[in-house]
Parts: sequence; C-alpha cells; structure tokens
Amino acid sequence: MDALRRQQYALTMELETLEYARKLRSSKSVWEGFARRQALERQAAVFENAQLKKVLQHHADVLSRLRAVVEPATMSCRMDDDLVLAHVTRGPLPRNWSNSTLHERLDAQKALLPSIFRKHGLDCQQDSWKQIVSRVDTATGDIVLEISTCLVVHAGFADVGDAMSCIYTPKQPLHVENRSIEILEIVDASSHIGEHVHCVASETFRRRFARKCSALHDRIVFVEQTIEADHGDRPYTETKYEALEYLRRDRCHWKMFRCVRLPVRDMLCVDLQQELMASFAASMDNVIDALESVVQSLARTITRDNHHVRWLLYEG
Repeated sequence: MDALRRQQYALTMELETLEYARKLRSSKSVWEGFARRQALERQAAVFENAQLKKVLQHHADVLSRLRAVVEPATMSCRMDDDLVLAHVTRGPLPRNWSNSTLHERLDAQKALLPSIFRKHGLDCQQDSWKQIVSRVDTATGDIVLEISTCLVVHAGFADVGDAMSCIYTPKQPLHVENRSIEILEIVDASSHIGEHVHCVASETFRRRFARKCSALHDRIVFVEQTIEADHGDRPYTETKYEALEYLRRDRCHWKMFRCVRLPVRDMLCVDLQQELMASFAASMDNVIDALESVVQSLARTITRDNHHVRWLLYEG
C-alpha cells in the first residue's frame, strides 16, 4: 500500500512538472510572437522614415537650388553673335495678375494631367518612345505641334529629380543652338517664371512662361504654360505636362506631353513649317541629352564621395 502511495505521489509530481513546463512554453511562444511583431513594425517604421528622409532631402536640395537662382550671377554667359536677342522689359506677371492667380491657373492645368496622359497614351509603363504630330487648327489656322515622349531612365529617382531641377532652373541664361531660356522670377519654392526664345528661319518666336513643380515620394509632376507673348516678335504658346515616376531603385519613367501652337497661317510657308518641326523635335533631344549628362555627372560626384568616405574609414 505504501508503495502505491509513493508511486501516486511521484506521478502527481511528474504531472505537475509537465503542466508547469507546458505553461512556460506557451508563455514563451506568446512573447516570441509579440517580439516578432514588434520587430516587423520597427523594420517598417525604419523603412518609412528612410523614405521620408529621402523626400525631405530632395525638397531641401530643390529649395537650395532655387535660392541659388535668386543670387546675383557671377559668371558671364557667352552667346553666339547671330543669336543676339533684344532685351525684354522685365515684368514677369501679366497685367492684373497676382501670385494666387498664377497658382490657380497652374493647379487647374495640373488637374488635367491624368486625362492628357490617357489621351496621348502616356498612362502606360512601356519602354522609351517619342511621337510628333503636326496639324492645322481649322478654327484659327495656327500650326499645332503635339509632342509625346516616354523615356525609361536607368538612374535613381532622386538623382533624376535633381537633374531635372538643374535643367529647368538654370542659374545663368541658357543658350542651346537656336534657343535660349532664362529664369525671370522665382515666385516661391515650387514655381518660377521664365522666358523662352526660339529663332528659326530668320523669325524670332518669344514667349514668357510659368512652371510649377509638385513632388511626392514616388512621383514628381511639372506643368508649364505660356502667360504672355512679346508682341515685338512672333508670339507662340506652349503647354507642357511632365511626370517623373518611380519604377525601381535604379530606374524611373520620364513622361512629357508638349502642345506648341505657332501663329503661322500662311500655308505656303512649307519650309518654315518643316524647320519649326525639326527645331522643336531637336529641342526634345537636347533636353534628353542634358538629362543624361546631368545624371551621369551626379553619379560621378556620388561615386567620388563614396570613394572618399571609404578612404577616410580605411585610413582611420
């Protein structure tokens, strides 16, 4: 009888030990699951903070470049003798316009960008292509050039955004072949007013434009419209819709639609029409070349900085 009691006691103790061990394992698994969830949440928060930091850094770079544009120029920019253009009276905004009027017009244009891209086939994720359409507006007789461009850029989203900021907000008046562009006024951190001059076939086409940039973490949108033409030369109007879209770490999409309206109503000016089409098509190629050049320059600068950091770490 005593042996049975001792055996019962031993089995009871073993059962209690097993039950206690089971409770410990259950509690441990609960805490392990909680720790895993906490680790995943921390990882997601770190990634989101890194993305936000990248966007804020890009915005800070854009602001620094815009401030630099306002500073007095210290370099003189050479210009070909045959492209010397008449000086324009500096009154960037049209009469009876205010900054709020300008923003309202640019914001209204920005709202049209999705429908414009859908209409001209720029809402897809295809490879690089370019299309130029020439037509005559039956209502006004103007020549209308519609240029659509979709370019896959093999570079980082932030680098290409920096390159576009460098191209579209030059610190000095920029002259390329038979065209020139100059920033007349920085309205605020996202908008500026400039002047574009185009010389083709002994004719000078001049316009004043406003441009606005809106940046998100995975997309940068540019809109541009003509706000005034100089009546001393042949005026023309141009409207632009642009978007830079993030694809992956080292690749992004640059899309643009341009509508150029030229007041050339003499249908006998076939040569002038052809030269205008060729010139505006070439201007797109110049922008693409400039974009690639600036991206490569930024990449070389980053590479040199990385080499310098590695050298300092090694020497230290």
